[in-house]
Amino acid sequence: MSISIPTKIIVEELDLVVIKWVDAYDALGSGWFDLKEIFTKAQLAKCTSVGFELYSDKEKIVLIADETQEFAGRITVIPNSWQLSKEIVRKGKKLKAT
Repeated sequence: MSISIPTKIIVEELDLVVIKWVDAYDALGSGWFDLKEIFTKAQLAKCTSVGFELYSDKEKIVLIADETQEFAGRITVIPNSWQLSKEIVRKGKKLKAT
C-alpha cells in the first residue's frame, strides 16, 4: 500500500485529538523485589497525548504538536493496540484550494 505524502501541513485540515493510551516503563528500577511489591507496582503507564492527527492506519496513529507547514515537531507514534480511547476535540475541515 502506498501512502500519499503531503507537500505541506495545513493544521486546519487535521483533526485535533486526545488519545488515552498505555505504555511500558521500568516500574521498579533495578534491584531485588518481593513478589507482593512486584504485583502491586508492576502496572502500565497511563498516558494522555494531545495533537494533530497527521496520519493513521491499521497499525498506528501519528500525532504532531508543532508545525511550520513544511516541517513537523514533537511527533508521537502510538500503536493502535495500546490506545484506550480517542476523542476528536476539533474536526479538521478541508480548505478550498488557493
